[in-house]
Amino acid sequence: MFGLVADKLLAVLESIIVWIWESLTEPFKDIPTLKKLVFGEHKDGKLVWGTFAPGDLTDAFAPVFYTMVTLAGFILVALIVNYGIRIAGAPLNPGRRNETIEFIKDLIFVSLVLVNLSTVYDLLFNINSSVVNLFSGAYDTNLDEIRNKPLDDPTIGNGIIGFLLVQLVLLGLTVWASFYYMMRKITLIILMGLGPVMLVFWLSPRFKSLTGAWFKELVGTIFVQSIHALVFWIVAVISLSSDGLIETVIVYIIFIPIAESVRRLMGMGGDMQGNLSKAGAMMGIGALAGMYGAAKGAFKNESVTGALKGAYDGVKNAKAGTGNQGDSTD
Repeated sequence: MFGLVADKLLAVLESIIVWIWESLTEPFKDIPTLKKLVFGEHKDGKLVWGTFAPGDLTDAFAPVFYTMVTLAGFILVALIVNYGIRIAGAPLNPGRRNETIEFIKDLIFVSLVLVNLSTVYDLLFNINSSVVNLFSGAYDTNLDEIRNKPLDDPTIGNGIIGFLLVQLVLLGLTVWASFYYMMRKITLIILMGLGPVMLVFWLSPRFKSLTGAWFKELVGTIFVQSIHALVFWIVAVISLSSDGLIETVIVYIIFIPIAESVRRLMGMGGDMQGNLSKAGAMMGIGALAGMYGAAKGAFKNESVTGALKGAYDGVKNAKAGTGNQGDSTD
Protein backbone atom coordinates (compact mmCIF):
# COMPACT_ATOMS: atom_id res chain seq x y z
CA MET A 1 0.00 0.00 0.00
CA PHE A 2 2.75 2.42 0.98
CA GLY A 3 4.71 1.59 -2.17
CA LEU A 4 1.67 2.29 -4.35
CA VAL A 5 1.13 5.67 -2.69
CA ALA A 6 4.81 6.54 -3.09
CA ASP A 7 4.69 5.68 -6.79
CA LYS A 8 1.63 7.89 -7.23
CA LEU A 9 3.33 10.78 -5.43
CA LEU A 10 6.44 10.37 -7.53
CA ALA A 11 4.35 10.38 -10.72
CA VAL A 12 2.57 13.56 -9.62
CA LEU A 13 5.89 15.19 -8.66
CA GLU A 14 7.38 14.22 -12.00
CA SER A 15 4.45 15.70 -13.91
CA ILE A 16 4.78 18.93 -11.92
CA ILE A 17 8.50 19.11 -12.68
CA VAL A 18 7.85 18.51 -16.38
CA TRP A 19 5.19 21.23 -16.42
CA ILE A 20 7.48 23.73 -14.66
CA TRP A 21 10.33 22.95 -17.07
CA GLU A 22 8.14 23.30 -20.15
CA SER A 23 6.76 26.60 -18.84
CA LEU A 24 10.29 27.84 -18.21
CA THR A 25 11.71 26.87 -21.62
CA GLU A 26 8.69 27.78 -23.77
CA PRO A 27 9.94 31.35 -24.55
CA PHE A 28 13.31 29.95 -25.65
CA LYS A 29 12.06 27.39 -28.14
CA ASP A 30 12.50 29.74 -31.11
CA ILE A 31 16.10 30.60 -30.21
CA PRO A 32 18.52 29.22 -32.83
CA THR A 33 20.72 26.41 -31.59
CA LEU A 34 24.45 26.83 -31.07
CA LYS A 35 25.15 24.82 -34.21
CA LYS A 36 22.94 27.03 -36.39
CA LEU A 37 24.46 30.22 -34.99
CA VAL A 38 28.02 29.06 -35.50
CA PHE A 39 27.43 27.80 -39.04
CA GLY A 40 25.25 30.71 -40.13
CA GLU A 41 22.02 28.79 -40.63
CA HIS A 42 18.47 30.02 -40.13
CA LYS A 43 15.07 28.41 -39.99
CA ASP A 44 14.29 29.93 -43.41
CA GLY A 45 17.65 29.01 -44.93
CA LYS A 46 21.14 30.48 -45.05
CA LEU A 47 21.85 33.98 -43.78
CA VAL A 48 23.63 36.60 -45.88
CA TRP A 49 27.36 36.02 -45.33
CA GLY A 50 26.26 33.58 -42.63
CA THR A 51 25.53 36.55 -40.37
CA PHE A 52 22.79 38.92 -41.54
CA ALA A 53 19.16 38.57 -42.44
CA PRO A 54 18.32 40.54 -45.61
CA GLY A 55 16.43 43.13 -43.57
CA ASP A 56 19.51 43.82 -41.43
CA LEU A 57 21.46 45.10 -44.45
CA THR A 58 18.68 47.13 -46.04
CA ASP A 59 17.12 48.62 -42.91
CA ALA A 60 20.08 49.00 -40.53
CA PHE A 61 23.38 48.91 -42.42
CA ALA A 62 22.52 50.84 -45.60
CA PRO A 63 21.31 54.09 -43.91
CA VAL A 64 24.34 54.19 -41.61
CA PHE A 65 26.78 53.41 -44.43
CA TYR A 66 25.53 56.06 -46.86
CA THR A 67 25.37 58.67 -44.11
CA MET A 68 28.99 57.93 -43.24
CA VAL A 69 29.95 58.10 -46.94
CA THR A 70 28.60 61.66 -47.07
CA LEU A 71 30.42 62.60 -43.87
CA ALA A 72 33.62 60.98 -45.16
CA GLY A 73 33.41 63.08 -48.34
CA PHE A 74 33.33 66.31 -46.31
CA ILE A 75 36.24 65.16 -44.13
CA LEU A 76 38.24 64.14 -47.21
CA VAL A 77 37.78 67.54 -48.86
CA ALA A 78 38.68 69.30 -45.59
CA LEU A 79 41.89 67.28 -45.22
CA ILE A 80 42.92 67.93 -48.82
CA VAL A 81 42.27 71.68 -48.46
CA ASN A 82 44.13 71.78 -45.14
CA TYR A 83 47.13 69.97 -46.61
CA GLY A 84 47.10 72.23 -49.67
CA ILE A 85 47.25 75.31 -47.42
CA ARG A 86 50.20 73.80 -45.54
CA ILE A 87 52.09 73.13 -48.77
CA ALA A 88 51.38 76.62 -50.15
CA GLY A 89 52.51 78.33 -46.96
CA ALA A 90 55.85 76.48 -46.59
CA PRO A 91 59.01 76.62 -48.72
CA LEU A 92 59.68 73.65 -50.97
CA ASN A 93 62.40 71.43 -49.49
CA PRO A 94 63.23 67.69 -49.61
CA GLY A 95 61.37 66.98 -46.39
CA ARG A 96 58.22 68.72 -47.59
CA ARG A 97 58.52 66.97 -50.97
CA ASN A 98 58.65 63.55 -49.31
CA GLU A 99 55.66 64.46 -47.14
CA THR A 100 53.72 65.50 -50.23
CA ILE A 101 54.54 62.23 -52.00
CA GLU A 102 53.39 60.24 -48.95
CA PHE A 103 50.15 62.20 -48.80
CA ILE A 104 49.45 61.60 -52.49
CA LYS A 105 50.14 57.87 -52.06
CA ASP A 106 47.79 57.73 -49.07
CA LEU A 107 45.16 59.69 -50.98
CA ILE A 108 45.27 57.25 -53.91
CA PHE A 109 45.09 54.27 -51.53
CA VAL A 110 42.17 55.72 -49.56
CA SER A 111 40.30 56.67 -52.73
CA LEU A 112 40.67 53.19 -54.26
CA VAL A 113 39.62 51.38 -51.07
CA LEU A 114 36.77 53.82 -50.42
CA VAL A 115 35.32 53.27 -53.90
CA ASN A 116 35.64 49.47 -53.53
CA LEU A 117 34.79 49.25 -49.82
CA SER A 118 31.76 47.03 -50.43
CA THR A 119 34.00 44.66 -52.40
CA VAL A 120 36.47 44.54 -49.49
CA TYR A 121 33.63 43.66 -47.11
CA ASP A 122 32.39 40.98 -49.48
CA LEU A 123 35.88 39.49 -49.80
CA LEU A 124 36.38 39.28 -46.03
CA PHE A 125 32.97 37.69 -45.46
CA ASN A 126 33.42 35.22 -48.32
CA ILE A 127 36.74 34.04 -46.89
CA ASN A 128 35.08 33.60 -43.49
CA SER A 129 32.12 31.75 -45.05
CA SER A 130 34.47 29.41 -46.91
CA VAL A 131 36.19 28.42 -43.66
CA VAL A 132 32.86 27.96 -41.86
CA ASN A 133 31.44 25.84 -44.69
CA LEU A 134 34.58 23.71 -44.64
CA PHE A 135 33.85 22.59 -41.07
CA SER A 136 30.05 22.54 -41.35
CA GLY A 137 30.11 19.52 -43.67
CA ALA A 138 32.77 17.55 -41.83
CA TYR A 139 31.23 16.76 -38.46
CA ASP A 140 28.39 15.14 -36.64
CA THR A 141 27.14 16.04 -33.17
CA ASN A 142 24.86 14.65 -30.49
CA LEU A 143 24.19 18.06 -28.91
CA ASP A 144 20.75 18.45 -30.47
CA GLU A 145 19.81 14.92 -29.44
CA ILE A 146 20.58 15.71 -25.80
CA ARG A 147 18.96 19.14 -25.92
CA ASN A 148 15.71 17.94 -27.51
CA LYS A 149 15.25 14.78 -25.43
CA PRO A 150 11.91 15.00 -23.56
CA LEU A 151 11.85 14.67 -19.79
CA ASP A 152 9.47 11.73 -19.95
CA ASP A 153 11.94 9.72 -22.02
CA PRO A 154 12.18 6.22 -20.47
CA THR A 155 16.00 6.26 -20.81
CA ILE A 156 16.21 9.01 -18.18
CA GLY A 157 14.71 6.83 -15.46
CA ASN A 158 14.96 8.29 -11.96
CA GLY A 159 17.58 10.86 -12.91
CA ILE A 160 15.11 13.53 -13.96
CA ILE A 161 16.54 16.18 -11.60
CA GLY A 162 20.08 15.62 -12.87
CA PHE A 163 18.88 15.66 -16.47
CA LEU A 164 17.10 18.95 -15.75
CA LEU A 165 20.41 20.44 -14.63
CA VAL A 166 22.05 19.20 -17.83
CA GLN A 167 19.26 20.72 -19.92
CA LEU A 168 19.58 23.97 -17.99
CA VAL A 169 23.31 24.13 -18.76
CA LEU A 170 22.68 23.54 -22.46
CA LEU A 171 19.94 26.15 -22.45
CA GLY A 172 22.34 28.63 -20.89
CA LEU A 173 24.91 27.83 -23.57
CA THR A 174 22.31 28.47 -26.28
CA VAL A 175 21.20 31.76 -24.72
CA TRP A 176 24.85 32.87 -24.44
CA ALA A 177 25.46 32.02 -28.11
CA SER A 178 22.33 33.95 -29.17
CA PHE A 179 23.42 36.97 -27.14
CA TYR A 180 26.99 36.77 -28.45
CA TYR A 181 26.00 36.52 -32.10
CA MET A 182 23.43 39.30 -31.74
CA MET A 183 26.20 41.51 -30.33
CA ARG A 184 28.45 40.40 -33.20
CA LYS A 185 25.82 41.39 -35.74
CA ILE A 186 25.28 44.82 -34.18
CA THR A 187 29.03 45.36 -33.85
CA LEU A 188 29.60 44.48 -37.51
CA ILE A 189 26.87 46.89 -38.63
CA ILE A 190 28.51 49.67 -36.60
CA LEU A 191 32.05 48.89 -37.77
CA MET A 192 31.06 48.48 -41.42
CA GLY A 193 28.98 51.65 -41.28
CA LEU A 194 31.90 53.64 -39.85
CA GLY A 195 34.23 52.23 -42.53
CA PRO A 196 34.23 55.26 -44.89
CA VAL A 197 35.08 57.70 -42.09
CA MET A 198 37.75 55.42 -40.65
CA LEU A 199 39.41 55.08 -44.06
CA VAL A 200 39.55 58.85 -44.54
CA PHE A 201 41.25 59.18 -41.14
CA TRP A 202 44.21 57.33 -42.69
CA LEU A 203 45.17 60.60 -44.46
CA SER A 204 45.96 62.22 -41.12
CA PRO A 205 49.10 60.91 -39.38
CA ARG A 206 47.45 61.63 -36.05
CA PHE A 207 44.54 59.25 -36.76
CA LYS A 208 46.27 56.45 -38.68
CA SER A 209 46.36 54.30 -35.56
CA LEU A 210 42.59 54.70 -35.28
CA THR A 211 42.15 53.30 -38.79
CA GLY A 212 44.41 50.35 -37.94
CA ALA A 213 42.47 49.61 -34.74
CA TRP A 214 39.17 49.76 -36.66
CA PHE A 215 40.39 47.31 -39.32
CA LYS A 216 41.76 44.89 -36.71
CA GLU A 217 38.46 44.95 -34.82
CA LEU A 218 36.50 44.44 -38.05
CA VAL A 219 38.61 41.46 -39.14
CA GLY A 220 38.50 39.89 -35.68
CA THR A 221 34.73 40.29 -35.40
CA ILE A 222 34.19 38.71 -38.82
CA PHE A 223 36.58 35.78 -38.42
CA VAL A 224 35.57 34.91 -34.86
CA GLN A 225 32.87 32.81 -36.53
CA SER A 226 35.59 30.76 -38.25
CA ILE A 227 37.27 30.22 -34.89
CA HIS A 228 33.96 29.07 -33.41
CA ALA A 229 33.38 26.71 -36.35
CA LEU A 230 36.81 25.14 -35.86
CA VAL A 231 36.38 24.75 -32.09
CA PHE A 232 32.82 23.45 -32.44
CA TRP A 233 33.95 20.83 -34.94
CA ILE A 234 36.70 19.64 -32.59
CA VAL A 235 34.31 19.65 -29.61
CA ALA A 236 31.72 17.67 -31.59
CA VAL A 237 34.29 15.04 -32.56
CA ILE A 238 35.44 14.68 -28.94
CA SER A 239 31.86 14.52 -27.64
CA LEU A 240 31.05 11.60 -29.92
CA SER A 241 33.86 9.61 -28.32
CA SER A 242 32.82 10.53 -24.75
CA ASP A 243 31.53 7.69 -22.63
CA GLY A 244 28.78 9.42 -20.67
CA LEU A 245 26.31 12.29 -20.73
CA ILE A 246 28.19 14.43 -18.20
CA GLU A 247 31.47 14.17 -20.15
CA THR A 248 29.65 15.29 -23.30
CA VAL A 249 28.08 18.28 -21.54
CA ILE A 250 31.41 19.30 -20.00
CA VAL A 251 33.03 19.22 -23.43
CA TYR A 252 30.40 21.62 -24.77
CA ILE A 253 30.66 23.89 -21.72
CA ILE A 254 34.38 24.50 -22.34
CA PHE A 255 33.55 25.58 -25.91
CA ILE A 256 33.22 29.21 -24.77
CA PRO A 257 36.59 29.70 -22.99
CA ILE A 258 38.49 27.66 -25.59
CA ALA A 259 37.09 29.68 -28.50
CA GLU A 260 37.98 32.97 -26.80
CA SER A 261 41.47 31.72 -25.95
CA VAL A 262 42.11 30.67 -29.56
CA ARG A 263 40.95 34.06 -30.80
CA ARG A 264 43.32 35.90 -28.46
CA LEU A 265 46.14 33.49 -29.29
CA MET A 266 45.83 34.42 -32.97
CA GLY A 267 45.96 38.12 -32.09
CA MET A 268 42.55 38.82 -33.60
CA GLY A 269 40.30 41.69 -32.61
CA GLY A 270 36.69 41.22 -31.62
CA ASP A 271 36.86 42.44 -28.04
CA MET A 272 34.13 44.97 -28.75
CA GLN A 273 31.24 42.50 -28.96
CA GLY A 274 32.99 40.30 -26.38
CA ASN A 275 32.82 43.10 -23.82
CA LEU A 276 29.20 43.79 -24.73
CA SER A 277 28.29 40.13 -24.24
CA LYS A 278 30.10 40.06 -20.90
CA ALA A 279 28.18 43.17 -19.79
CA GLY A 280 24.90 41.53 -20.79
CA ALA A 281 25.84 38.34 -18.98
CA MET A 282 26.64 40.27 -15.78
CA MET A 283 23.29 42.07 -16.05
CA GLY A 284 21.58 38.69 -16.33
CA ILE A 285 23.48 37.33 -13.34
CA GLY A 286 22.56 40.42 -11.35
CA ALA A 287 18.90 39.98 -12.27
CA LEU A 288 18.94 36.33 -11.19
CA ALA A 289 20.63 37.29 -7.94
CA GLY A 290 17.95 39.93 -7.39
CA MET A 291 15.21 37.34 -7.92
CA TYR A 292 16.90 35.03 -5.41
CA GLY A 293 17.24 37.83 -2.89
CA ALA A 294 13.61 38.88 -3.36
CA ALA A 295 12.36 35.35 -2.81
CA LYS A 296 14.56 34.94 0.24
CA GLY A 297 13.43 38.27 1.68
CA ALA A 298 9.78 37.47 1.07
CA PHE A 299 10.01 34.11 2.82
CA LYS A 300 11.93 35.52 5.80
CA ASN A 301 10.06 38.78 6.30
CA GLU A 302 6.71 37.95 4.73
CA SER A 303 6.41 41.52 3.47
CA VAL A 304 6.91 43.47 0.25
CA THR A 305 9.53 45.67 1.91
CA GLY A 306 11.57 42.65 2.93
CA ALA A 307 11.36 41.24 -0.59
CA LEU A 308 12.58 44.50 -2.15
CA LYS A 309 15.40 44.78 0.36
CA GLY A 310 16.39 41.18 -0.36
CA ALA A 311 16.43 41.90 -4.09
CA TYR A 312 18.66 44.94 -3.54
CA ASP A 313 21.09 42.95 -1.40
CA GLY A 314 21.22 40.17 -3.99
CA VAL A 315 22.12 42.54 -6.84
CA LYS A 316 24.65 44.38 -4.64
CA ASN A 317 26.42 41.14 -3.71
CA ALA A 318 26.44 39.98 -7.34
CA LYS A 319 28.07 43.24 -8.47
CA ALA A 320 30.64 43.02 -5.70
CA GLY A 321 31.59 39.55 -6.99
CA THR A 322 31.29 37.94 -3.61
CA GLY A 323 29.04 35.16 -4.83
CA ASN A 324 27.59 35.00 -1.28
CA GLN A 325 23.93 35.81 -0.78
CA GLY A 326 24.32 36.63 2.91
CA ASP A 327 21.56 37.32 5.40
CA SER A 328 21.23 41.08 5.19
CA THR A 329 17.85 41.42 6.83
CA ASP A 330 18.86 40.56 10.41
